[in-house]
Amino acid sequence: MTPLEESALALMCDLGDADEAHSDRTVRDHVIGTRNLLVAWGLEETVCAAALCHNIYGTATFAGPAKEVDRCRVRAAVGAEAERLVYLFCRVRHRSLFDAQGRAAIEFHGVTAETLDERDYRNLLHLILANTLDQFPSRWWVGRAVQTLQSSLWQRVESQLVEPARLHWQQEARRHLRSIRVARVGVYAWRVLVRVGLIRRPHD
Repeated sequence: MTPLEESALALMCDLGDADEAHSDRTVRDHVIGTRNLLVAWGLEETVCAAALCHNIYGTATFAGPAKEVDRCRVRAAVGAEAERLVYLFCRVRHRSLFDAQGRAAIEFHGVTAETLDERDYRNLLHLILANTLDQFPSRWWVGRAVQTLQSSLWQRVESQLVEPARLHWQQEARRHLRSIRVARVGVYAWRVLVRVGLIRRPHD
């Protein structure tokens, strides 16, 4: 890891419990796995550093260790660009990245909306994709269901992805959709739970 990445991982470990369960692994395992995918795709250092503390402000499905932490502290550890990406990951309503007709239409959770520039948008898409793909191997049918739900969404933004990331996604799509019956049952069950309000839909 680069010094910037080491600083980002140290921040995550310092502010929260890196050994907390995340799927069938730990938070530390997950953030490192997410970072490793971004490195393999050739993303720049700031994006890889952001991956190592990407859920630090909390998300719709993960409480996060640092909801009340001053953003200045995070900037001091990882720099303004990586901190902004972490903030966007935690505060943007992910599904709106696929639905929005323009950057100004992107929605935020509980904070004032901001307009993302092209760099923000592309980096955020790659971070979200790496975060998603890292969790597939340990989630079996859930991963297949998520893949099925998200396939049409990612097709809308494939042109924004670097080639290694796009190819990785397409390979995972083919692999998971071989179990289409399991996926369809999972998708149906997921939609029922979303409809009755027991869970949030992906990218909320």
